[in-house]
Amino acid sequence: MAPRHRLINWNNIYVSYASILLPRGVTFHRKEDEDFFAFAKKKAKTLLIPYYIYSCYFLAKPIAVLLLPQLNAEFQTGRNYANIGKQFIDVLFLGKGLWFLTAYFVGELLMYGTVSLSKGKNSKLFILCIGIISLLLYSIYHDGLSLVGLPFDADQGVQVLGYMCFGYCSKTWLLSAPRKSAAVIVLTSATLLAPTAMFVIRHNGFGRIILGMFAALSGIFLIIGLSILIGHSKSLSSIGRNSLVYYVLNALTLNVCKLLVFRILGINATALPWLVQFAVGAAVTLTALLLLAIENRIVQRWLWWSIGKPRPVK
Repeated sequence: MAPRHRLINWNNIYVSYASILLPRGVTFHRKEDEDFFAFAKKKAKTLLIPYYIYSCYFLAKPIAVLLLPQLNAEFQTGRNYANIGKQFIDVLFLGKGLWFLTAYFVGELLMYGTVSLSKGKNSKLFILCIGIISLLLYSIYHDGLSLVGLPFDADQGVQVLGYMCFGYCSKTWLLSAPRKSAAVIVLTSATLLAPTAMFVIRHNGFGRIILGMFAALSGIFLIIGLSILIGHSKSLSSIGRNSLVYYVLNALTLNVCKLLVFRILGINATALPWLVQFAVGAAVTLTALLLLAIENRIVQRWLWWSIGKPRPVK
């Protein structure tokens, strides 16, 4: 039997959007006796409550611009905030704030239905087919037909379902993969990802849709292989366990750091050599992570209700 390893909790670490969805399928679980409404209530508590609380940040900016129009140039938003009502509708009903939380919510509900319908020996094959169909539907909807996003990010939820299905079907293998296999996964995925991604960037049409899915899956398995090779990392695992806080405060914290470096300190990164630009970007990112670690402690201690958690035991 293949040896088991303690993996980094890569469920929500900072990687591409696609590569954090398959691990959600790996960690997906529902109790046998848990009905749909109980499941939906639990997910609403941990996903929708944080969405509405922390998406207020996205309403603060248009309100500030409405009160002080000169801020529009300072923020460099490129948006017209004259219609404040539309901004509220976008954030409160269309999921245009922390959109991934509403997309996760829809995807989790769809995953509940998919797992409930899968029965017998071919249950994993059924789930895998649903995943492929979901990704195709999403790609055709956006890349093929270029249709607008649906309310509450329902279209993104279909994409979430697709990658979750892949993760759900491969969880047993992923959680027991030896490091030798992980090295092969990393090498193969990296080799396939680069040329495929370049084709996706430069071309349109149906081939782009299929290869886009292939590139996303290659990126996913690259991250998984690296996670197995690295093994257990205390700092990265901490980010994984508290990923919701890092997610919801990421935009605000990063903007604060950029304001400090580029506005207050007056660093003009565009005029610097590329190596120095890279160093400045890395410094901004590390500063944001340090601030997020402090913010996480505050949220876990005093604002636990905002992320759907019970009161911490003293």
